[in-house]
Amino acid sequence: MLAWRGDHWTVRDLGSRNGTFLEGRQLVAGTEALVSRGMRLVLGENAAFVLDHDGPPVAAARNLDSGATVSGTGDVLCLPDEDAPLASVFRGSDGAWVLEDDVGRLVVDLDVVSLGGARWRLYLPTLIAPTVAVAPPLALLFDVSSDEEQVTVQVVSGGRATTLPPRSHHYLLLTLARLRAGEQEHPPTERGWVTRDALARALRCDPATVNVQLHRLRQDLGRQGIEGAATLLEARARTGQVRVGTDQITVRRP
Repeated sequence: MLAWRGDHWTVRDLGSRNGTFLEGRQLVAGTEALVSRGMRLVLGENAAFVLDHDGPPVAAARNLDSGATVSGTGDVLCLPDEDAPLASVFRGSDGAWVLEDDVGRLVVDLDVVSLGGARWRLYLPTLIAPTVAVAPPLALLFDVSSDEEQVTVQVVSGGRATTLPPRSHHYLLLTLARLRAGEQEHPPTERGWVTRDALARALRCDPATVNVQLHRLRQDLGRQGIEGAATLLEARARTGQVRVGTDQITVRRP
């Protein structure tokens, strides 16, 4: 069994009949050994592998018709590709994976989903106890021009501020933040939820444009390497509702 332990990979032989070999050395059943990039792993008599990437596991998918594969960034996977996303697969704040297209639904490892006439098998990392860590609280800081044409976004995590590259979909994030900030009289679990149709009306665009902007926003957050950034956009499976996932919101104007 291969497992990610927060900053490294390990392998454990679970009592296999033909043994597990790491760099030519047979592992004692039940013991765990560190695996690093370039190491050769042999499972049984014929299955040999070399670890060529020792970073954390990411979500991936394989097109069952063409065989093409797509890998995610952080806890976000855009399908069928990053340039023309029809759906996002992301890990929610509770650790469960969500497929977000026009609405949203829960998915698990090895599920097959259909998008744009193609079938994709999902490969989704599963959290195990040693890898679970509590992400630091996240905050959003917006600098908005007087005409609201320019929106700069900073994500603050653990005292470190990361400025997101300028994008047109930052106004969508600002709109979601304002919706949540305006509902402080509601319980935290109920603040800021909005349907895509209502969000499209607020932004004066069509729901398809909202979907694309949501996918690209998730993608941008995943690229920044901010711990817990995927939880900044929350979605309710099956209802199509979305919201900003933090109450720590500051909007500055000139």
